[in-house]
Amino acid sequence: MNGGFGLFRLRWACVNRLLAKLSYGVLNIRQGLESPKRIVDIDAYVDLIRRLQTPNYEHARIGYLSGDHEIEDQNEISPYLQEVMTRTVADQDNH
Repeated sequence: MNGGFGLFRLRWACVNRLLAKLSYGVLNIRQGLESPKRIVDIDAYVDLIRRLQTPNYEHARIGYLSGDHEIEDQNEISPYLQEVMTRTVADQDNH
């Protein structure tokens, strides 16, 4: 089996488990299951998902948390775009 395919399958299994913490999904809800209300800090949970699933985020996060890196035209999406995170990581490596 192709190693890349196995990693892809593992990543989606992880995503499915993480999303199940937010919602059981329409099929289960239709059968009467109520979605869990177990996530106390949604921002920390989203950060965890990004750390596990978003390429370059873990390294770019260091620059974001240190305050050493500013993003031009920042909005709620821009820090998580691949080109922005790649540039952030490269900037860190150059300093």
